Amino acid sequence: AKSAADKVKKEAAREQRAIESENNKNRRMSIQAAKGAAEEAKKEAAREQRALESENKKNRRMSTQAAKSAADKVKKEAAREQRAIESENNKNRRMSIQAAKGAAEEAKKEAAREQRALESENKKNRRMSTQAAKSAADK
Repeated sequence: AKSAADKVKKEAAREQRAIESENNKNRRMSIQAAKGAAEEAKKEAAREQRALESENKKNRRMSTQAAKSAADKVKKEAAREQRAIESENNKNRRMSIQAAKGAAEEAKKEAAREQRALESENKKNRRMSTQAAKSAADK
């Protein structure tokens, strides 16, 4: 009976060691799996970080491009406005010159008209003067 009890005890001890060995193996595997998962999570976080930085860079480039584009548009509009003002100024200058030429031409015509009127008046006065002299001589 003692030998049978020893056998059962030995078997129980062997069974206990096998269970502990299995538990240790499972614990090691669990730790290894956790380490692997943590490593994978770190890699994923790094990948996500790089993606965010890339997106931020792209957004900064696009924002810079948009600002440059807006500035270019404002510059073009200012240049267009400047050309329009210069065109209007040139048109006004031409019209002013044309008006001045017209006024000068009109003044010349008026002066010529005045000159003719004076000459006509002078002729008439000479004729009358001659007529008066003749008339006086005839008396």
